[in-house]
Amino acid sequence: LDEAGSFQTCCNQSMVDLEQLSDTAGADAHLGRSDVDILRGLLRAHHEHTRSPLASAILKDWNTYASRFVKVMPREYRRALQAMAEQEAEAAAA
Repeated sequence: LDEAGSFQTCCNQSMVDLEQLSDTAGADAHLGRSDVDILRGLLRAHHEHTRSPLASAILKDWNTYASRFVKVMPREYRRALQAMAEQEAEAAAA
């Protein structure tokens, strides 16, 4: 959650890309789920376990907070996801 809008200047981006959350599950999606689905699930679980007032506020006002999150995507992880998707496509075509 980048409330101040300064995360990009504080993050070492030599091995990661910073992105906005995706609400669709593309070929390189983690576990075949969209970023939004994963994050909201994590926030719900966190709130259930901790009763975090911040998690509650974020979930209640998701449309305001969603754009304040930054996705940190390791480049090697993206490469691995893409390779797995290509292998699955080749297997399906065979």
